[in-house]
Amino acid sequence: MSYYKKRKLHKLQEREQLIRNRVQYLAEKRGISFDECWKLAVTGRLEKITPEEW
Repeated sequence: MSYYKKRKLHKLQEREQLIRNRVQYLAEKRGISFDECWKLAVTGRLEKITPEEW
């Protein structure tokens, strides 16, 4: 694998971890599991963040 492909893959993995951390945080705030929150986000049924969740 070339240097640039490895670098791009590494950046994508970093972004994925950041997204997972945000979903985990939101799931905890809403009192639901990570999997439930992830599923709602992927299907577009996740409600917008409220001021109390900031």
